[in-house]
Amino acid sequence: EADADGSEQLVQIGPLPLTLEPTRVDAWLESVDMGKETLGAGMQQLMREVLRAQNDARTTPWLAALDPATSLPTAARATRERLTRRVRDWVAQDRWMTDRLPQMVDHKVSHSRNVDRHATTLLLRAHELAQPANKYSEDMFEALSCAAWLHDIGHSGGLVGGRFVGDYYHVRKVHGLLSQQHICDIASGLLPDPHDAPLALAVGLLAAHHQRFTLLTDSPPAHYECYKACKQARCPICAEVAQSTANNLQQKLVATEANLPNTRIDQWLHLAAILRLADAADLGVHRVGGRFLAPRAIDELWRREEAGRILDVLARSEGVPEADIEVVKSYLNNPSDDDGTAEPVADMLRNRGLGEEADRFEDYLGFLRKQHHHADRHRAIRRAAVHFPDNDDRGAIEVRFVLDQDRHPPDALTGRAEQAAEYVWREYDQSRSVLEDCGLHLARVAAGAHAYDADHATKAGWLSR
Repeated sequence: EADADGSEQLVQIGPLPLTLEPTRVDAWLESVDMGKETLGAGMQQLMREVLRAQNDARTTPWLAALDPATSLPTAARATRERLTRRVRDWVAQDRWMTDRLPQMVDHKVSHSRNVDRHATTLLLRAHELAQPANKYSEDMFEALSCAAWLHDIGHSGGLVGGRFVGDYYHVRKVHGLLSQQHICDIASGLLPDPHDAPLALAVGLLAAHHQRFTLLTDSPPAHYECYKACKQARCPICAEVAQSTANNLQQKLVATEANLPNTRIDQWLHLAAILRLADAADLGVHRVGGRFLAPRAIDELWRREEAGRILDVLARSEGVPEADIEVVKSYLNNPSDDDGTAEPVADMLRNRGLGEEADRFEDYLGFLRKQHHHADRHRAIRRAAVHFPDNDDRGAIEVRFVLDQDRHPPDALTGRAEQAAEYVWREYDQSRSVLEDCGLHLARVAAGAHAYDADHATKAGWLSR
């Protein structure tokens, strides 16, 4: 802008909105009363580049964090463009839309973005700590970012072996394996190019092993427990799961080593462990859609649908009095946190020869309680972040929570902070040895005024559980 005497000065014309897409530069200019003719072509192009850079950094956080001085190869620009294009396509196609677990906490775009941010933060530190011969290559960063975005798409259902998995219970249990099937299916369009087959293989393996029941190495042992209603021993889905998880990730990597983008088996294991911790660290009320009340943290539509199935079976069964159906209905609508309260109702159903319905009834209530408990970990937390303490221990990790003191009483905050810390420590403990191999270890979880470290976890019995 020129002063009366002809001298020029810079004038702030308004903040750049971070949520603005590059294609909307013209609309932004109009919003601050500046038409295209006001700016020269050079300034217009600069504005577009600034907005595009902001969008890229927001979509793929590790690209913004890369330091030109690191030993990452010069292919970073091509990788950035390729990965950014993929993520934009996934978001535009709403790949997370067909979630068969509407009652669960959010596993969609915001969760994927946060996991990408946390995972990249951890990998960048591991890269910084690594000796020159052990630095992580560009394809490692790309694979981890893809896995962070795609690790939960199995919530739409899919195949394990030759079995379709579509019921809520099994989808929740084995969604990582289902994600692998989607990622490795070229027809899915997630990684559609034929030359992406090695990347799809690696990303699929990472996604398949982000759940705790799968093994990264021989230790610690995995724990897979299915629901009672599927009768486990004769459940065909569980049989397929057992076959798919018979080998640990290390064994699978060795078997497919020739087809991977990179043959560093130890580093692929590092990525899997980092993904697990990054996934666990995404805690906060955003995971329950901003719902602060426990009954609303789980989708009512799913509750009505599942309860309706059980009641419909009872209504069509001979010899079940209306009064008994009303008792079952009251428990379905108002489940208690006490596991023992459902036993009399389940026994009543079994005494009437409705053993299968009794199992389904108990599974429904147990599943509902678990989801309430899962949601409780999120409702008291505003946001979470992976942080590195400012001390001489360069490999120390802190997971920090900001607690919502305005909406929750102090005693509730204390309990929920401990629940959240326990969850993070359990996930970390399952991959502790692998993380330590890449120089990282969880030093503590800090939640407001509460801090939990390894000594506290051991004394509280979290790790033994």
